[in-house]
Amino acid sequence: MPHLTVRSRLLILTGAVAAILAGAGGAGLFGVARSNEALRDMYVGRAKALQNISTIDELITQSHYAISDAVLDPSAQKTQSVLEATRRAVGAISCNRPQAPAVEPALGSNTLSWRITA
Repeated sequence: MPHLTVRSRLLILTGAVAAILAGAGGAGLFGVARSNEALRDMYVGRAKALQNISTIDELITQSHYAISDAVLDPSAQKTQSVLEATRRAVGAISCNRPQAPAVEPALGSNTLSWRITA
């Protein structure tokens, strides 16, 4: 290296720094892309769960109002319509309710929660 000019040494140094910065920038962009993807997956999963909860809450509220209305007007026709509407709401709630994943207890686990669910 002693026979290289100052200009060529500076060019080599600038090229090396540029290569290091490009590598660090590429790694940063890759990390940001992965974190954005993970955040999007989490948002979509939670948004779907919140939508199901909102739908269930709305159906329950409608059933409460219908039952309250039937108490105020106890005619047979009103009671029958409330009964049918409540059955439809219960069916819709059952369809919207997320199913809990089946989890097996660990070997040797003898906790109260596993005994209750068994």
